[in-house]
Amino acid sequence: MKIQIISTIEENIKFLEIEGYSVISDFDQDSPDAFDINIIDVFEYVNFDFADDFIGEAMDNMFDMLLYSKETKILFVLPRYDAETVYRNETIYDSDSFRTSIHRIFRDTCDFKYENTKTTINNLTYQASHYNFHNLPHRSSYASSVVSSDIGNKTTMWPVAKNILFTTLQIFESAHHFETMLQYMLPDLKESKPDWIQDISILNDLDLNHTIEKEQDVISNANIEINKCKEELNINHRYKSILYTSGVELEDVVIDILSELFNYDRRKFSNDKKEDFRIVLEDVVYIVEIKGIGSNLKSENVSQIEVHCSGCIDDMEESGTIKTVKGLLIVNTERNKRPEDRTPINDTQIDLAKRYGILIITTVDLLKL
Repeated sequence: MKIQIISTIEENIKFLEIEGYSVISDFDQDSPDAFDINIIDVFEYVNFDFADDFIGEAMDNMFDMLLYSKETKILFVLPRYDAETVYRNETIYDSDSFRTSIHRIFRDTCDFKYENTKTTINNLTYQASHYNFHNLPHRSSYASSVVSSDIGNKTTMWPVAKNILFTTLQIFESAHHFETMLQYMLPDLKESKPDWIQDISILNDLDLNHTIEKEQDVISNANIEINKCKEELNINHRYKSILYTSGVELEDVVIDILSELFNYDRRKFSNDKKEDFRIVLEDVVYIVEIKGIGSNLKSENVSQIEVHCSGCIDDMEESGTIKTVKGLLIVNTERNKRPEDRTPINDTQIDLAKRYGILIITTVDLLKL
């Protein structure tokens, strides 16, 4: 449990330091949200001279940090007085500066009445000399956080926000009172372990830690293997994409597959050619056309690659090159259907391809090569 205590009362500071708590006695406090609980001893702060530029700005900064904190519980502890001090009107509850300060803190009126009361929290009795007579907290949405005296139902602790509480209870009466209040404010919070506790071994700690290390190694190796499999799966998923894609996405993957099958460097192909891809071997030139369509193959798709093949033959005749030109039509037909539901390519288009000397390969068949 991380606690920040802000106080200038020497008696309280000495008590808290004996109990091992760290106390901030000036305006140089850390961020409230860095702690589970922030406790502010209000006794001195309300008597500061806010007209002093430094003190006024420092108090503004401190209260702003506290009021705008969302991740911490904040408790403002108000002082207790004896009857003689009360009757002489020498308590801060009677001072205008106190009322102004309280208003600065939670923007509501407070009507404090003198009465020595006792309030029981977690079977421990707390004393208070004043209570809040104002009934606004009882009507608030945080009414469940209101704590009242054992007799008379006098409000001795009340919320002003979801995470901010005020109390007139004397929580510094003893270490037991202080720690019981902490437990009441955060019942589910346990004491944080010190760093040195890790250096102490009992029972089978060493064996358990050794087993953990071994199993962590197993997990680490398994994760390496899993990542390798995921990388290969990603490659396979990319190849499988030719069953549903079209356009440049389809062309890019198909060209990679053909380059691997023919052991051909795809960078040799110039993108200014009319066909989608060209594979130039020692005595054969493959003119490749790649199509992804939602329907079955049409004759015009076959005729298009024949035009490219004829153009390649004309170019070679002009340059005096002698090579065999073959057309290769890679087609992803009915690409929105499952492969087993697709219609086979019609005989008409197959006969036309044979006449032109063109080989038709569906993407389904290409993945099987």
